[in-house]
Amino acid sequence: MSWLEVAASTPFGVSELPYGVFSRHGDAPRVGAAVGDQVIDVAAIWRATGRDPKIFEQPSLNRFLAQGRRTWAEIRTALQTGLDDSAGRALIEP
Repeated sequence: MSWLEVAASTPFGVSELPYGVFSRHGDAPRVGAAVGDQVIDVAAIWRATGRDPKIFEQPSLNRFLAQGRRTWAEIRTALQTGLDDSAGRALIEP
């Protein structure tokens, strides 16, 4: 069970996590994952875990998608683990 409360009526729960591009407050567009009515900044998560966020600091999904299934699975697993584990809250919530 996730520490993040997601309304049952939302199409984007912890198991879906669709990717898209977003920006906020005039920042450059980058890759995010939707959960509930929020967006997880994937570049920020990758940076905080010591990984290179360049593939997510893009105004499109192209560079991320070019990485292939293994990378897609690694990222999805990291996000889902962070949402399921209360220790991940400090990393994802900001």
